[in-house]
Amino acid sequence: MKSQDQKKNIISMALWLTVITAVVKLISFLREIVISAYYGTSVQSDAYSFSFNLINMIFLLISTYLVTTYGPTFIKMKEEKNFEKSIKFTNNIITTVAIISTSITLIGIVFAPIIVQVIAPTYEGPLLDINIMVLRAMFLMLPFISIAAVYSSFLNAQNSYLAPQLVWLPGSLLIIFSCVILGSKHGINTVVIAAVLGSMLQILIQLPWSRKYFSYKLYLNLKDDNLKKSFKLAIPAFLGTFFGSISIVVDRFLISHLTVGSMSALDFATKLIALITSLLLVPITTILFTQITESISKKQFKSVNNLLNKSIQTVSFLLFPIVITSFLIPFDIVKIVYERGNFDADATNLTGEAFKYLIIGVLSQGIFNIIANFFYAIQKTIIPMICGSIGIGFNIITSIIFSKTMGIGGIALGTSFGYFIALLLIIFALKRETSYISFKSSVKQVLLIIISSSLSIVLVVNTLQVFSFEITLFKVIFYFLFVILVNFGVSFIIKIEVSLKLFKTVKNKLVKKFYSEN
Repeated sequence: MKSQDQKKNIISMALWLTVITAVVKLISFLREIVISAYYGTSVQSDAYSFSFNLINMIFLLISTYLVTTYGPTFIKMKEEKNFEKSIKFTNNIITTVAIISTSITLIGIVFAPIIVQVIAPTYEGPLLDINIMVLRAMFLMLPFISIAAVYSSFLNAQNSYLAPQLVWLPGSLLIIFSCVILGSKHGINTVVIAAVLGSMLQILIQLPWSRKYFSYKLYLNLKDDNLKKSFKLAIPAFLGTFFGSISIVVDRFLISHLTVGSMSALDFATKLIALITSLLLVPITTILFTQITESISKKQFKSVNNLLNKSIQTVSFLLFPIVITSFLIPFDIVKIVYERGNFDADATNLTGEAFKYLIIGVLSQGIFNIIANFFYAIQKTIIPMICGSIGIGFNIITSIIFSKTMGIGGIALGTSFGYFIALLLIIFALKRETSYISFKSSVKQVLLIIISSSLSIVLVVNTLQVFSFEITLFKVIFYFLFVILVNFGVSFIIKIEVSLKLFKTVKNKLVKKFYSEN
C-alpha cells in the first residue's frame, strides 16, 4: 500500500512539475525567439552565444558537484536525523561556492581577450572587440547562478521542486522586455544587462521557499570532513564535465572557421533541442534522482530497479516519435519557430541543418542521463565520467572529420554520435556493477516502441504524399498530431505498457468524472 502511495505521489509530482517546467521553458524559449528575431544569426548574436555558452560551461562544473555529491550527502544526513549538521554543511557549501565562482569571475574578466583568442582564433577587429566586451559582462552572472544552484539542490533534496524550476523565469522575462523596448536602439548590450540582472533574481526567487528550512549564515570550514569527502567524490564528475567542456570548446573552434552566424545557428538549434529535453526529461530525472537516492538509503533495491525501467520506457515512448518526425521536417520546424525579423531564410537553413543532426542524439542523451543519475545516487560518479569522456572523445574526432564535408551538420552529427557511444558504455557498466538492475523488460518495451513509432511514421509519410501542404505551420502541426495519434493507436494494439497504463488512467478518470456528474 505504501509503495502504491509512493508511485501516486511520484506521478502527481511529475505531472505538476511537467506543467510548471513547460510554462517556464516555453517562456525561456520565447526569449530565444525574440533574440533571434532582433539579431538573427549575426555578429552580435554570435558574441552572445559564445559568451553564454562559455559561462554555462563553467557553471556546469559547479552544478555537477551539487547534483552528484552535495544532494546525496545532504539526503544521507537528513536520513540519519542530522538536520542541524546538514544545514551547517549547506552554509559551508554556499560560502565555498561563492568564493570559487567570484574568483573565476575576476580571472575571466581580466583574461577575457586571451580566452576569446584561444577559442576563436579567427576573430579579429570589431568581431573580437564585441566578444571580449560581452564575455566580460556575462562573467558577472557566474557567482549568482552558482549560489542559486546550491539553493535549488537544497530544495530538491527537501522534495520542494517548484522554486528550482522558476529560477530562469525572471531573466527570460527581463530579456524579452529589454529586446522589445530597447533592443533596436542599444543592440546586444540590453540582452547582456538583462541576463546579469536575471541571474541576481535567481537567488531571490528561492528565498521564500528555502527560509522554511533554513536562513543562510556565513560559515566557512574547508577542513570539514563532509566537504572534503563530497569534493573527492565529485572529482570524476568534474572530469567528465571538464571533458564535455573540451568538446564544447572544440565545437566552437570548428564553428569559428565557418561562416558568420554559424555560432548562433548551432546555439539556436541546441536550445530548440533543450526545449524538448527540458519538457520531457527534466521533470522525470529531477524526481527520479531524489527517489532513487532515498530508496538506496533504505536499501529498497527492487524499487530502484522499477524506477529505472519505468523511466527509460517512458522517455523512449515520448521521445522516439518526436526524434523521427523532427528529423524528417527539420527546416519546417525551424522556420515556424525562428524565421521572423532579422532571422532570414539563410539563417533557417543553417539552423535547420544543425537541428536535423542534433535531434538524432536526444534519445541516447535522455537514457544516458537516467542511468548516470543512478550512479550518482550510489556515489559511483567515476563510471558516468569514464563513459561520458569516451563518448566525448568520439564526439570530438567525428565532429572534426564530418565538419570538413558537412559543415555545421557534421559538428551536430558528431555530438549525437558521442551520446550514442556513451550510452552503450554506461549500459555495459551498469550490468557489470550491479546485480539487482535488469533491463529485460525495458529492452522488450523499447523494441516495441521502435516498431510502433516506425509504423506510425510510414503511415504518416504515405498519407502525406496524397496531400500537398503549402502552409508550413499546418504541415508541422499535422505531422506531429498525426504521428502522436497513430503511434498511440499502434502502441495500444501491440500492447506497449506505457501506452496501456496511459489509456487506463485516462479511462478511469473519464469514468469517475461521468459518474460524479450523474
